[in-house]
Amino acid sequence: MPLKLFKPLDKGLNLLINLLEKLSVATLLGGVGAGFLLGGFILGWYNDQITIPAGGYLTPILENSLGNPGCKLLSYMSLTISAPEIACHNPRPAVREILHAIPRLSFGNLALVFGVLGSLTIFRPFRFLRIPIGTASLLLGVTFIAKLTCFHSNLLEPLVDINDQHMKLLFFSTVNLPPNNLAFEPSFIPGFKTDYLLDRIDSTFYFLSWGWYLTMAGGVLLVSTGLHIGIEKFNYVPLSVILRRMGMVLFFLFLYSLGLFLPCMLAEYKQIKGDNYLAQGNYEQALIEYFSAQRLNNQLFYHPVFRENLGEVYYKLNRADTPEYYIYRGTLLSKEGKTLETLATYQQALRMSPDDPVIKKYLVSLYIQQGLDYFNAGSNEYSAIQSWKAALEIDPRQLQAHFYMGKAYFDMGNYEQSIVENQTFIAKTTNSILKANAYSNIGDCYVKMEKPKEARAAYLLSRSLDRILNNRMTDSLAGGI
Repeated sequence: MPLKLFKPLDKGLNLLINLLEKLSVATLLGGVGAGFLLGGFILGWYNDQITIPAGGYLTPILENSLGNPGCKLLSYMSLTISAPEIACHNPRPAVREILHAIPRLSFGNLALVFGVLGSLTIFRPFRFLRIPIGTASLLLGVTFIAKLTCFHSNLLEPLVDINDQHMKLLFFSTVNLPPNNLAFEPSFIPGFKTDYLLDRIDSTFYFLSWGWYLTMAGGVLLVSTGLHIGIEKFNYVPLSVILRRMGMVLFFLFLYSLGLFLPCMLAEYKQIKGDNYLAQGNYEQALIEYFSAQRLNNQLFYHPVFRENLGEVYYKLNRADTPEYYIYRGTLLSKEGKTLETLATYQQALRMSPDDPVIKKYLVSLYIQQGLDYFNAGSNEYSAIQSWKAALEIDPRQLQAHFYMGKAYFDMGNYEQSIVENQTFIAKTTNSILKANAYSNIGDCYVKMEKPKEARAAYLLSRSLDRILNNRMTDSLAGGI
C-alpha cells in the first residue's frame, strides 16, 4: 500500500527533474524575471489596497534601500499611462476623440501583462519575446520615474511632507511622552527635496514601492537572458553578438529616457540661469529665465524654492500684485521671528491664490510651529490648540495637529477629547510606532478616567503594534492595569 502511494509522487518528481534538465540557465533566469514582474504586480496591487505591514523586522540597510513598505505610497496601481492626458495636447479633433476613447492603463496592469508574456518565454517558441518584454518592462520603470520627476512631480511634495511630519512626531514623542520607546521603526529619512531634478530623482527612487524594484529587476533578467538565445545550437554566443544586442537595447533605452527627461532638463537649465541672474542682481533677466523654465515645466509651480526665488525677483522689482511677492516677504519676516506679521503676509498671498499648495504648506507649517511654541511655553494649551485647529482648516490631512492636540487636551484634563484626537490620528497615520504611542496615550486617558478595562485594551493594542522595547506600555501594564 505505501509503495502505491509513492509511485505518483515518484513520477511527478521524475517529470520535474527531466524538465529542469532540459531548461538552460538562461531560461530559468528568464522565468525568474517573469516571476519578478508578476511579483511586482502583486505587490503593487496589494500596496494599493492595504499597507504592507512593517513591524520593524527588516534591517536598516534593506529598509533604506527599498523605502518604507509600511506606508501607503504611490504604488503603480493608482497611476495611469493616460491616453486622455495625451489627447489634450493634440491639435487634431479627430485624434483627440480616438485617444479619449482609449481606456486608461495603469502601470500595474501593464506589469501584469508583461509578467504573463514573460512567463511564456520559458517555452522555446516564445523565447524571442525575452528582449522585447524585458525592454518594455524597463521602459515602464523609466516612464514611472519620469512621471514623478518631470510630469507629476507635485505628487512627491506630499510624500516629502509626510516624511518630515513623521520625524517631528517621533521627536515630540521622545521628549514629551516618556518613558521612551526604543524600537526600530522603518521610517522615512527626512530632508528630501523636490526643488531640482537630481533632488526629485533621489526622492523618487527612495519612494518607489517594492513592486517597482521587482519590475525593473525582472526586465533586466529577461533582457540579459534574451541576449543568450542560441546557446543550445552553438554551445556559445559570440561576444560580438552579445555586445551588439546589448548596445541596441541600451541605446534604445537611452533615447527613450532622453526624450522623456529633455524638457525637464531644459527647464532646469533655465531655472539655474535665473538663479544666477538673481544672484547677480539682474532681476529682469532672471524673470525672463524663470518664465521660460515654467513654460517648459509647469510643475515648478509646486516647488517651494522656485516660488521663493521668483518671489524674490518680484520683491526686488516691487511687484506686490503677485502671490510670490508675499511668499518671499513672509519668508523674510519668518526669519526675523515676526510670527503675526508672517501670518498676515501668507494669508494675503492665499487670498490672491486660494488653492496654491505652496502657500498652504507655509501657512500650515507656521501654525504648527506657533502651536508648539505656545505648548512649550507652558500653561498655554488653549492657544496651542487654536493654532493647530487653524492648520487643520487649511490642510485636513495634516497629521501633527491631531497628535499634538491629543497631548494638549490630556494636559488640560479633557480626556474624552484627547481620546478623540488620538483615534483620529491613528486612522490617518501608517507609522506603527506612532500608532503604538497614540494607543498608549488613549490608555493613559482611560487610567485618568478610572476605566482600567478600557485602559488595558488600549495598552495591549499598543503592544501589538510595537513589541520591541515598548516601555510606556510595559510600565503601564506592570502597574496593574
